[in-house]
Amino acid sequence: MDPSATQISLLLVDDDRCIGSAWQGQLELNGIEALTCDSPVSALELIRSQRFDVVVSDLRFAGCSSDDVVRFLKACTDRGIGLLISTGADWDEIPKGLDGIKILNKPNRPDEFLDAIRECHRQNTEKNTRRMSVLIVEDDEYLATEEPDMLNRRGGFEAVGCRHPSEALELMSKRSFDVIVSDLTFPELSADYVADFLKEVIKKGSGLVILSAAFYWDIPKTDGAVILTKPASYGSFIEALEKAKATRDSVCISDEALRRLANPDRHIETPCMKWEQSLLSVDTPEARCALYREYLRREINRAAERGNHPTRELNDLIDRYAKISATLRK
Repeated sequence: MDPSATQISLLLVDDDRCIGSAWQGQLELNGIEALTCDSPVSALELIRSQRFDVVVSDLRFAGCSSDDVVRFLKACTDRGIGLLISTGADWDEIPKGLDGIKILNKPNRPDEFLDAIRECHRQNTEKNTRRMSVLIVEDDEYLATEEPDMLNRRGGFEAVGCRHPSEALELMSKRSFDVIVSDLTFPELSADYVADFLKEVIKKGSGLVILSAAFYWDIPKTDGAVILTKPASYGSFIEALEKAKATRDSVCISDEALRRLANPDRHIETPCMKWEQSLLSVDTPEARCALYREYLRREINRAAERGNHPTRELNDLIDRYAKISATLRK
């Protein structure tokens, strides 16, 4: 259906109430269900409690800082709401970070204003229909909630989370997902159970991202799947999701490799827990980083003596993880 032929739910944010009232009547005559408010602070409460297809907002508000305005605009885009700016502000007053958002100069001609709203709705509808569906399986309660919320706020994703592979299998039986993101370690679950779960994910045809703190001397061959080691940056996480979706039809992991994945050599948090008191006993993040790196490199040398040969990439990963972990544990 042509979005221009459907009723559009719109929020108009302008501190000039005369402008808001005048446009509200005009918009409703043209099939646009309009609500008005006079500040970004009150508008933020409205978009949290109601669903809007498009928001049209000014940039200058009496009694509101530019931070209030930017916070509101970001909340709109995070929620996947189409956004238009209608303002009389000079170009040097326009905040940075509004790339890709159409800006209309006041006063607006009715025909141009209506066309801009409908085009914004059309483009945003197309964008939302291309959203990637993601299921995140993470036993940590906070991460199982925060990671899906983060993706949904970003826009372009429809993400849900659960804390147990059995919950994930139930969700997967009811609908398909473009990508499954899974941890590898779950309390009281055997490695065979986790391996069988990963096998079911592959059978369903979903892309697979393994996001775990598991630590391998030799990473198993996982054609088509993506492995990320915690902690992963936001950008790396998004890139991994996109790559996994693109390769979901070519995921090929042998049963042996699946069980190898589910049986890591160690959990990378284990040495951190062992040395927690030592890490906390030094004064600076740099000293903690050096101490943690020393311990991990000693573990690598022991593995090399047993015939295992970690790659350069693994050493680089340890350096990065040690720096992050030591900084966070100050």
